[in-house]
Amino acid sequence: MSTYGLYDRIPFGKHEGDTVKYIIDRDKSYFFWMVRNCSNAYFTKEAFNYANGRGSSSRSSYRSEYSEEKEDEYQRLLGLCRRKGIKSPVRLSKYITENDLGLRFPRLSGDVDFDNGYTLENGIAPSVYGRLCEDLGFSGPWTNTCVVNFTPNKDLYR
Repeated sequence: MSTYGLYDRIPFGKHEGDTVKYIIDRDKSYFFWMVRNCSNAYFTKEAFNYANGRGSSSRSSYRSEYSEEKEDEYQRLLGLCRRKGIKSPVRLSKYITENDLGLRFPRLSGDVDFDNGYTLENGIAPSVYGRLCEDLGFSGPWTNTCVVNFTPNKDLYR
């Protein structure tokens, strides 16, 4: 287990080698995703204060970075999950994969590479999964694995 401060470099994931501060400044949703999903990494209070002191919480930063079309897809996906009565992150993951929701919501999906070597094609983006877990009322950490790379569908099918 490692603790990372504002100026420490992250040795994993899509921002490998970048400082925590750089990640917060450039990709805040990924920082909050790491906080929720990387059970072997801890972040200092200084890092949280910096992230939250930039004017928004993770939830509002999600909304500001979504286009109108992406937000619409997200709301439809959230409604679908609520109607199904999903009560845990395990059930959410299973529901997403069993029903190919990545294909139904292309703006929210892509290929997800995990630290255990597994690649999930047409999976839901880590930031979207984190937001779903928050909006469905789940508490973290939600998984034992960390995503090391995410390639959106828009980059896969040009």
